[in-house]
Amino acid sequence: MNIKPIFNRVLGKIIRPTRSKYCGIEIIQQEEVLKATVINMGETAKNCGVEINDTIFFEPHLVANIKINNEDFIIICVEDILAIEKIN
Repeated sequence: MNIKPIFNRVLGKIIRPTRSKYCGIEIIQQEEVLKATVINMGETAKNCGVEINDTIFFEPHLVANIKINNEDFIIICVEDILAIEKIN
């Protein structure tokens, strides 16, 4: 994928909420805070502690949603990221 966000923006692939079945009914856990895996970032975002493959937490109304090859991605400003989970 050749999409590179500019400045302080981060491109992330959305991590879907877990699904489970109860008595044959599929239950999707809705969360107000969503997660994404960082795929790429702008030059100034690198200075903010965000790295490729980190998991970021964000609120859904703070992002630009894009779809590429039937996969859901987001572009978000570093300032709007709520938390970062580092992957070792």
